[in-house]
Amino acid sequence: MIHLSKLTLSFFLLGLVLLSSCKEDEPMLDCTLSTDWVGSYEGTKTREAVTSGTFDANAVITSQSDGTIVIVYSFVNSDGSTDTITLDPINPTACVMNFELNGGEGTLDIDYDGTNLTIVEFTGMNLGAVRCTYELTKI
Repeated sequence: MIHLSKLTLSFFLLGLVLLSSCKEDEPMLDCTLSTDWVGSYEGTKTREAVTSGTFDANAVITSQSDGTIVIVYSFVNSDGSTDTITLDPINPTACVMNFELNGGEGTLDIDYDGTNLTIVEFTGMNLGAVRCTYELTKI
């Protein structure tokens, strides 16, 4: 009787292993493909400077025929006006990318996980630092 129980347990465990190994895996995010980035995003912009605040923000990322992406992001100012920033085309090389701005006057950091996009601008190193953080979610 004990021998039958061990055999039954062995088949049960084998069945669990087979079921778990047949589960379809989530596709891996390959941030080097421009199509992984394409879409609309919404969230907030937080500005840290002499005048600070949090504002509504959004972004649209499009893919170009050469495989680069263009990020256009905008935010609503405290007076209700909207500012829009269009980045030069970027060749996506990773999910986290860092760029120098204006010949060393600042930096731009981009972090993407397939759903959440964070853009951090740090500018004005010589005139007074301004740090803007965009926290956006794909819609």
